[in-house]
Amino acid sequence: MIGTTRGATCEIRASADQVSSIVRRLNLKEVEGQDMSKANLQLKLPQLKEGCLACRSFKNVSKIRAYLSGRRPSELRLKSGVAFEYLILFQDLDTDKVCVQVSYSYS
Repeated sequence: MIGTTRGATCEIRASADQVSSIVRRLNLKEVEGQDMSKANLQLKLPQLKEGCLACRSFKNVSKIRAYLSGRRPSELRLKSGVAFEYLILFQDLDTDKVCVQVSYSYS
């Protein structure tokens, strides 16, 4: 859990092909920019100080690719009608480490 009951992270291992499939199926968009350092990502993405980039396995990652969902996307809507506020997928380009960060929307 990240700070509140709405946020959570999950670390997994996935090949580049598996990450591409996840990104495509969830309609995630790559966060683009020349400087994809942690400091720069923290300016572009919500709540990173307590999320994936603070996790032990991502603390020293230098080459990161990040993918972001839209706000409350239909791809992340649950059967009950509630949705995730956002989903961010971080990919360590030097390994098969992936971290997924989500925020649950109560309404």
